[in-house]
Amino acid sequence: MAVLAAGLVAVGAPPATAGQTLTWTPCNDRELVLDCTDVTVPVDWSRPRGATISLRVHRHRASGTSRGSLLLNPGGPGAPGKPFLEYAARRFSKPVIDGFDLVSFDPRGVGESAPLSCPPEADAAFRKSDPSPDSLRERIARENASRTWVRACRAKSGPIFDHVDTVSAARDLDVLRAVLGDDKLSYYGGSYGTRLGLRYADLFPTRIKRMVLDAVVDPAQDNKAFLTDVAKGEERGLDAYLSGCDDRPGCPFRGLTPAQSRTEVAGLFQAADRHPGEQLQLVNLTEEHLSDPSGAPDLDILFTAVRSGDHSAIEPDPDTDVAFNAIQCLDLPDHRTAAQIMRDTAALTRERPVFGPEVQSGTPCPQWPNGGVSDPHPVTAHGSVPIVLLAGTGDPAALYEWGQSAAAHLENGRLLTREGNGHGSYVYGACRPEVDRYLLDGVPPPRAGAVCDK
Repeated sequence: MAVLAAGLVAVGAPPATAGQTLTWTPCNDRELVLDCTDVTVPVDWSRPRGATISLRVHRHRASGTSRGSLLLNPGGPGAPGKPFLEYAARRFSKPVIDGFDLVSFDPRGVGESAPLSCPPEADAAFRKSDPSPDSLRERIARENASRTWVRACRAKSGPIFDHVDTVSAARDLDVLRAVLGDDKLSYYGGSYGTRLGLRYADLFPTRIKRMVLDAVVDPAQDNKAFLTDVAKGEERGLDAYLSGCDDRPGCPFRGLTPAQSRTEVAGLFQAADRHPGEQLQLVNLTEEHLSDPSGAPDLDILFTAVRSGDHSAIEPDPDTDVAFNAIQCLDLPDHRTAAQIMRDTAALTRERPVFGPEVQSGTPCPQWPNGGVSDPHPVTAHGSVPIVLLAGTGDPAALYEWGQSAAAHLENGRLLTREGNGHGSYVYGACRPEVDRYLLDGVPPPRAGAVCDK
């Protein structure tokens, strides 16, 4: 709450970085012609004339006459900007590529923008803790490991560690808009990038020209509510995957009932619990394949291998994603005790027996400084132009209900429904005519009932 309050006080105060001149240099990627620059922003937006950091910015110029910049954020949180820019410059619709300078950036604390870091020994110790505790004793051990890890990462990263929240990133986004020479912001955000877009709309509703939010995250949730819904969404995605098993020769659960298949998957997760790093990797890879509309064959291969005892595909990731955790935990406050978390996990497991035990019990957020500093709340964006939100009915990582809720609270929200599975719509080629018409011509979908192509 302190960050939001301080930021609101600073809205009218120009930072020391105002009026900066950008120097662009080539940073091509194979056949793509890109250029890059650095933009200076305050470390702490409550002290806009204080210490600064540099944000790394990448650009793909419009192939035709430019309508200005379309800023991009692919989600994460903690995802760097350049890989998504390379994707967008190849896969977005041609009229959008022709008509906009596509601009991506590494958000604060990520990639080349004052990245957060941890001592290797702290990372190694934290990875040894169980990411999905099964008892109060294991949860307390996880909390002790989390607390030690966070303190070590904070000491190594410096002051930026406490200022990678999304409200601060939204203020950075407005600096990018201004230094790129755009009177108003045109923006595409996916997944976590929708939270960033909504926070921008909350702060600067009248500075928006176009805003597309794909796979919407509910801005009003705390950590408990978010993780509860994550388990719900992933279990829905798993059910959709299992429902197609008998049609795929490679599915290892062919011939089983849905209940038997879910029990099998839960058993694979539980068996991997003997090796915490492997368990986390298995859960993460499962979620990743469920999020891809064409990911079922890859998930078949993964489950077949693990069922046969081949764990080579789930070797623990040697890197701990501190930026992801820092942004999530600053954004989604969590002040629960260890006992409360285990009670909540038990209740969630009864409702969602496959993912319930995996997604909530190991959260490090209660051990974050202040247990989170943001103030989750619905966004109305009073006075904004129409904001277009895309939501898939079977999106496992961004529940359809999140999109409905965010659109209902926005004063001028326009929800586009995609009937189908997978995480995201426009990125996979869906809803192109409707979104392009909005981005290029300013014509939004109707206020209610709009359904787009798959």
